Amino acid sequence: MSKSFGLAGIRLGITFAARPVSRLLNSMKYPYNISNLTSNIGLRATSKEAIANMRKNCGLIVKQRDVVLKALQKFKGVGKNLGGLDSNFLLLEILNKEGKPDNVVAEKLYHTLATQRNVVVRFRGKELGCTGCLRITIGTEEENKILIREFESVLNEIHSSA
Repeated sequence: MSKSFGLAGIRLGITFAARPVSRLLNSMKYPYNISNLTSNIGLRATSKEAIANMRKNCGLIVKQRDVVLKALQKFKGVGKNLGGLDSNFLLLEILNKEGKPDNVVAEKLYHTLATQRNVVVRFRGKELGCTGCLRITIGTEEENKILIREFESVLNEIHSSA
């Protein structure tokens, strides 16, 4: 219920599982582990109107994800999207001057964006199969314009100084 419903802060989810798994999970949770407030918000979030709004939000996220991916992949130093196209984020390879995924370049890009440009992405280069990768969450159209502009600027600075 996070991005698409706009309810990341309420920490409410649902599990669909086989009975043995459900029993195990139920045995580990606290009794009454969902507050009345959270329960009511979750209930309202599943109304017809809320579902229609969620679908609209998903459409906007998908559109913006495609815009961001297309823009970033035009930049020298951006490789493949390893994250697929079934989510609200991109997992992009950041390349060195030789065109290879590079943790040093990715970490420098991540750090500079965060500390000097107020743009937050996540460095994932130490995860298995993610050498040189940054995880980029899709935001609003305005946030994405800032991301694209600052990403290009910092990446160009990194490649011109190396």
